[in-house]
This record gives sequence, C-alpha cells and structure tokens, in this order.
Amino acid sequence: GTTGTGKPADNATSDVTLIGRVNVSVTGNKAVKGAGVYAWDSDAYSKDSYVGGAYASAVIDNGGDLMFGLNTDPLIDAGYTTIDYAIHCRGDGTLGCWESNTAVGIIGAYSVGDVLAVVYDGSFVKYLRNGVVQRSVAAVVTSALYFDSSFATVGGSISNIRFGPMSSNAWAAIGGTGKPQDNATVGAPS
Repeated sequence: GTTGTGKPADNATSDVTLIGRVNVSVTGNKAVKGAGVYAWDSDAYSKDSYVGGAYASAVIDNGGDLMFGLNTDPLIDAGYTTIDYAIHCRGDGTLGCWESNTAVGIIGAYSVGDVLAVVYDGSFVKYLRNGVVQRSVAAVVTSALYFDSSFATVGGSISNIRFGPMSSNAWAAIGGTGKPQDNATVGAPS
C-alpha cells in the first residue's frame, strides 16, 4: 500500500541542493553548525543559482549568531563578509542585515520559529520576518544569485530552507500576508 510510514514523503530529502562547509552539516532543508568554536567560519550554500530575481527563506531553530541570504559568489569563503545581502540573527535576539560587508543596522527582533527571508525581485532587495518587510533597498543585480549563509554560534540551526527564482510558485513557504508577491514591484521574469 501507499499508506503508513515509509511512504516517499517520509524520506524526502530536499528541494534545494545545499552544500555544508567546515562545521555545518546539511540534512535535507536543514543546516546546523554542530562543532567547532564561536567563529564566522562555517556555512551552507546552494548548488543552484538564479538570474533576474531570487528568494531565500528559512525557519530559525536555534539562533545565536548566524546569517543567510543571497550571494553572487558563495565559493569565496564561509564568512559573512562576502554575502551580498544577508539577514543577521544576533545572539541578543535582534535582527540585523549586512549588505556587501556593510552592517546596515538593527531592523527588528526575531524569535525561534520565525520565518526569515531575503528576496530580490529585480528592483529591490527585501528582508522579511514572518512575511512582513523589515527593510527594502533598491538594487540592480545582474549576476546569478545563490543561497549562502554563515554560522558563528555552535548549535546555530535553520530549517525549512527555501531557495528559488522569482518565477517559483513556492512563495507560500515564506508565509503570512505581505509575502513577496503581495508587494511585487516587477513581474516574474519571462
């Protein structure tokens, strides 16, 4: 039969291929820094990339200091300074963001269980918490964008990682009213 445990969905791994480096292990759509010391030396990044617009989202399981977002060159290193647009879960429970190695500042707070997202819609980069835009900045990105992250805190963990093009129909994973398409400034790329 097709019921009971052991159905394909029980063993589904992921709809995004993530590569963990240094002390980050990836299981399906979850990334955890499970060893090492407090240092911005571990990450997970996507194998795939998208041009013209992309979104990255994740649920915060255990914060501390970690960042994730959109990046054009994830292979440079595992640190946060090379992530182009990153949302930053800070150890004190505040939420910040970094853009090309520049701290933009505090844009709110976060709690375990929150869904955070970084979205580039072709005109703006938006940072969202539970579907509500916390910051929006005009941007022109012509290179392909990857999911990228950096973990400092041992035990830092994100799950339900979603990454896709603006043309994707998986926006529901970001959740809430104020999902990116509710405030889209440009149409989906053709």
